[in-house]
Amino acid sequence: MFNFNLKNSQVGIVNLIYNLKILSMSVLKNLRTYLYIIIFPIVVVTFIIFYKVSATSTTINPTTVTAILLIQPFTIIFLVNITISEWKNSVFLKRIHSAGISKINFLSSIFIFNFILGYVSFVLCSIYVFLITGSFFTTSNGGFWKILLDTMTTKEVFGILLSAAFLIVTSILLGTIISGIIKSVALSQTITAIYVIVAITFSDIIMPPEIFAIQPTLIKISYLFPYKHNVWAGLLLVADNSGKWIYNGASMGRLTTSFAMKEWIPILTSILWSILLSTSSIFVFKWDGK
Repeated sequence: MFNFNLKNSQVGIVNLIYNLKILSMSVLKNLRTYLYIIIFPIVVVTFIIFYKVSATSTTINPTTVTAILLIQPFTIIFLVNITISEWKNSVFLKRIHSAGISKINFLSSIFIFNFILGYVSFVLCSIYVFLITGSFFTTSNGGFWKILLDTMTTKEVFGILLSAAFLIVTSILLGTIISGIIKSVALSQTITAIYVIVAITFSDIIMPPEIFAIQPTLIKISYLFPYKHNVWAGLLLVADNSGKWIYNGASMGRLTTSFAMKEWIPILTSILWSILLSTSSIFVFKWDGK
């Protein structure tokens, strides 16, 4: 029995490696991949930097840095979504299925490949953010790179990295779920775009958090979006529970604070969301578009 299980494990690892090779050959040679994970997020981030740093007098603090850095992981959902949608309408997935690859094994391959790809693109986009703000923008307290070096602790850097990891995981799983439910590639991408726009809005990553915090109902609605939990895991760790940083100095007495300003809550709920989305992705995934 032990040898049989060991052989099955070995076969599973071999299949996983084989799937990763196929995925890399299919995805990395497509120029569209780099549009989604590098070019598009850089354009969006550049626009937001100009708005926050150049066009307004918004004070740059670690949570401002965090919010801008965490925009890139949202874009992974588009790549996952369109890739799986197109595969379902071709013979690619049918061949994978006929080769005896299990659903869980293949989905694990998709997850691992896109997580690595997403994190690499996050690092590259972060480097770009620090370079452009350090080179072209001067503010009363320096560029983003200066804030990172002068004010951010190990805990705060960990908060950004953890939050990015949660966001990438959520993007991969949601992209898998949406492409699994909807047959049409165009409709799937449209719904994904609408969802991401609404999710970003409710996640306090672009809009100032104090705007929604005035309305308790909006805070409750925002909890329905897993991205909100992912973002706040980073914001609270970076802010070190400082409401002044997160809410830009607004009067705390007028606000309904998210997650009761406790660091462990969004971390726990992000993990729970990941488990829920993982289970859902397995059930909705199909080998073809029928």
